[in-house]
Amino acid sequence: QGEIAAAVVAGALSLQDGARVVCLRSRAIRDVLAGKGGMASVALPADQVTWDGLDIAAYNGPRSTVVSGDRDVIDAFVAGVEQARRVDVDYASHSSHVELLRDRLLTDLAPVRPGAPAVPLMSTVTGDWVRDGELDAVYWYTNLRQPVRFEEAIRALHAEGHGLFVEASPHPVSLFGVEQTADDLGASITTTGSLRRDDGGLDRFLLSLAVAWTAGVQVDWTRCFPGAHAVPLPTYAFEHERFWGRSVVTRERTAALRPAAGTGSMRDLVRNHVAAVLGYASGADVPAERAFADLGLDSVGAVQLRKALSTAVGRQLPATLAFDFPTLADLADHLADTADERDVSRTAADDDDPVVIVGMACRYPGGVGSPAQLWELVHDEVDAIAAFPADRNWNLGALRAASSTTKGGFLYDAADFDAAFFGISPREALAMDPQQRLLLETSWQALEDARIDPATLKRSATGVFVGASQQDYLLAATGRNTELGGFVLTGRAASVLSGRVAYTLGLEGPAVTIDTACSSSLVALHMAAASVRSGESDLALAGGVAVMATPFAYEEFSKQNGLSPDGRCKAFAQSADGTGWAEGVGLVVVERLSRARRAGHRVHAVVRGSAVNQDGASNGLAAPNGPSQQRVIRQALANAGLRTADVDAVEAHGTGTTLGDPIEAQALLATYGQDRDRPLWLGSLKSNIGHSAAAAGVGGVIKMVQAMRHGVLPRTLHVDAPTPVVDWESGAVSLLTERVDWPETGRARRAAVSSFGVSGTNAHLILEAVGPEPSAETEPSAEPSDGPVPWVLSARSAPALRAQAAQLTVLPPADPRDIGYSLAVTRAVLEHRAVCLGPQGLAALVDGEESPDLVVGRAGETSDAVFVFPGQGAQWVGMARELWGSSAVFAESMEECERAFGPFVD
Repeated sequence: QGEIAAAVVAGALSLQDGARVVCLRSRAIRDVLAGKGGMASVALPADQVTWDGLDIAAYNGPRSTVVSGDRDVIDAFVAGVEQARRVDVDYASHSSHVELLRDRLLTDLAPVRPGAPAVPLMSTVTGDWVRDGELDAVYWYTNLRQPVRFEEAIRALHAEGHGLFVEASPHPVSLFGVEQTADDLGASITTTGSLRRDDGGLDRFLLSLAVAWTAGVQVDWTRCFPGAHAVPLPTYAFEHERFWGRSVVTRERTAALRPAAGTGSMRDLVRNHVAAVLGYASGADVPAERAFADLGLDSVGAVQLRKALSTAVGRQLPATLAFDFPTLADLADHLADTADERDVSRTAADDDDPVVIVGMACRYPGGVGSPAQLWELVHDEVDAIAAFPADRNWNLGALRAASSTTKGGFLYDAADFDAAFFGISPREALAMDPQQRLLLETSWQALEDARIDPATLKRSATGVFVGASQQDYLLAATGRNTELGGFVLTGRAASVLSGRVAYTLGLEGPAVTIDTACSSSLVALHMAAASVRSGESDLALAGGVAVMATPFAYEEFSKQNGLSPDGRCKAFAQSADGTGWAEGVGLVVVERLSRARRAGHRVHAVVRGSAVNQDGASNGLAAPNGPSQQRVIRQALANAGLRTADVDAVEAHGTGTTLGDPIEAQALLATYGQDRDRPLWLGSLKSNIGHSAAAAGVGGVIKMVQAMRHGVLPRTLHVDAPTPVVDWESGAVSLLTERVDWPETGRARRAAVSSFGVSGTNAHLILEAVGPEPSAETEPSAEPSDGPVPWVLSARSAPALRAQAAQLTVLPPADPRDIGYSLAVTRAVLEHRAVCLGPQGLAALVDGEESPDLVVGRAGETSDAVFVFPGQGAQWVGMARELWGSSAVFAESMEECERAFGPFVD
C-alpha cells in the first residue's frame, strides 16, 4: 500500500456529457495543456475510476480534479505536467488500494444502524441528498473508495437555489472548486470560510460571519454582546426625493424580455411564472414581498398566472388566486400548504395590565425630526414660526393680500420622500398626499424607536389609528394631474392615510382615519388604547398628521379674524390675538405593559386614562363649550382612577384665541384647580411651533412624555401676562411663564393633555411616568472585553447605508457592545448590508472605502447557508490556538470535548 499521493490538474480536464477527459501519458498531458490535443487522451466514463495505474480521487470542479495512485506513477505524472502539484496524504483514500479493506470495513461497521439526518446532507459520494437509512456500512466504504463527486454536489445545490457556501475548517481548501463550478455555470454565488491559516482569531471568525450575513444568511449576533442592552439609535436615514403636484414623472422599461430559468422550490416555481406573465427579464427580478398589483399585474395577467400555475401544480386553482394571496411569498406558501391559518378567539386583556407607550416619532416645525429634537426645541425655548414655504405652487402675492399673516410653523421638507424604500413608483408617489408619505416614514421610525423590526409585524394584529383633517393635495385630476391616472383616487383618500401604513407593513389590525378636526390625533390615541385594552389589537400605531397643501386655512380664518398677525399662538396670554397655523406629524406605539416587558421594549409612559365627548348643542357649531370640557376631564380622571390632585401638569389645547383659551382655562380651574395643595402647571406646545391641527394633540403627548423623563416643565412662550378674562384666583392653576423643575410629590409623575376640535369633539388623556424597568437596561454591562465588537447595518440602498454609518459616528458615548446589540436586535434587516469591526471599519464605510475591518454586501433571497466540510484538518498543526487563548467560551468547549474523548484517545 505505502504512501499515496495526489495531483491536482488545473485547466486540463473538462466535463463532457457526464464523463471526464483523463490524459494517460505525461507528454500527452503537456500537449493538451499546450492546446495540441491528440490521440493520447480518452473519455473515461464517470463510473470507471481506474486506468493504467491512476485513480480519480475527486471531481473538484470543471477545471480541477484529483488523481491518485502508486508513488512512482504519481511522481512521473507530476514531473510531466506543468500545472500540477503533489499533496501528501495519510492513507490510500479514493483509490484501488482501499479495496484491500473492503471486507474488514463492512464487517466492523455492520452493527452501526444509520438514522435520518437531522440536517439535510448533500452527499459527495452520490451527488444527491442523503436519505433515511442510507449512511450504512456500504455507504462509508463507497465514500472511501469512489471519487469525491464534489462538483456534482455543488451543481445540484445551485440548481436548488443555494447561493452561499461556508467552508467550516481551519483553512479554506474546497472553496476554489465551488467558485470554479459557479463560474462554469455563469452563476453569482458567495463563498466564505470560517478561519484561515495564521489568522484564526475572533476577528477572522467575525469577518467570515459578516460575509455570510451580508449575503443574506440569518445570524444570531446577540452572542457577540454578552451583558449588553438596547440603547436609542438614530432613525433610518431615508433617501429623500422631492414629490409635489403639477409635475410629470415618466418611467420606462427597456429590459429585453426573456424567460426566467431555474426551478426547485415552490417559490422558484411561482417566481418564474410571475416573471413570465409580467415580462420580467429574470425570475430573480421579482421581489417576494411586493404586491402583484404593485409589480404591474392586472386582471388579465392574474387570469394568465392562475392558468399557468394550475397546470404546473396539477390542480384547479381559484380565479381569485392572485388577489387572495397578493405576493409571491404568500402565493408560494399557499401552494406549498404552509399558509397561515390562525385561530380566531376572543383575547380580552387583563384590566390590571395597563396600556403603555413604547415608541415615539415625529416631525414638527423648527427642523424637529425626532422626539429628542422636539424636547430640545421646547427646553431651549425656540420659536419655530417662520415665512410661508415658497415651493408649493401657492400664489404668494395674492395670499399676502388675503391673509392676516405671512407666517406659520411649516415642514419645509414636506415634499421629500423615500419612495423606493417603500417600493412605491415615482408616479404613484407624486399622486400621494404628502401626509401619506410622512405617515409611512414616521411609522417606520416609531416602530424602530420601540425596538421593533417593522418587517416582523406582517400579518400581526397591529392597529393603525390616524388623525387627519385636510386632504386637499390633489383637489381633482385635472390638467397635468390627469396623467397620474387611478393613483389620484388612493392618493387623496382620507381612509388611505391609515390604510397605506397597514398595507405597506402588512398589518391586519384595525386601520382607521379619524377626523375630529384639531382633536383628531388625541382621539386616535384614545381609540388605539381602547383597541389594545380590549385585545382587539396586540400593538397599535396612533397619532396624527397635518400638511397644508393649499393656503385654504389662511384664507378662511383671515375672513373670520381668527389668525394672529405675527403667526404665533400666545396661549392664555393677555396679548392673545388669534391662532397661528402649523404643520406636523406625530405617532406613538402602544401595547400592554406585560407584552412590552416580555419583548424587552422600552416603556416611555403609561396611558393611565382617557376620554372623548362632544359639545352637543352648544353656543354655535364651532364654539367651544366649557361644561363639556369639564365633563371630559372628569371622565378621563374616573377612567384613570385618579383625583384631580394626582395630576401635576396639563399640556393645554391653548391656541391663543380670545374665546377658546378663557373657556379652556375656566374648565381647568373648575376641575384640576380644586382640592389640591400645590398648583397645576399649565403650558402649551403651540407657543413654540404653532397650531398643528390634527397633529397637535400627539405633539403635546410626546412633549409631556419627555418632560416627565427629564423632570422639567418648559416655559410657554409669548405670555406677557395671564389673560385678565379668566378668574385665576378661583383655583390652583399656574401658567408656565418660566421653566420649572417637576414638583416632587413622592409618587409617579403625571401629566394630562387636552384637545378640542372645531367639530365639537373633545379629548383628554392622562399620562403616568414609569419607574426603572426590571431589565438589563438599568444594570451595568459586563466587564469590557478586548475582543472585537461587530456593528451590523443594513439599508435599502448603498447611499442610505453610508448615511446610517455617518449617523453612528456622532452618537453620544456608549458601550460599543450596547450599540452593536441594538443594531442587531432593534433594526430591520434590509438588502444592502455592512459589518464594521471597530471605528476604522465604520469610517471606511462612511467614506466608501475598503478596510480589513469592513465587510459590505448585498443580500438576495437566499436559502440557508450550505456548509462545506472538506473532511480534512488534521494536517493543520496548531489550529485555533489563538482562538483558544482569546475566547473563554471556545476554550471551555474544547476542554469539555477533551474530557469526553479522554478515555478513548491519547
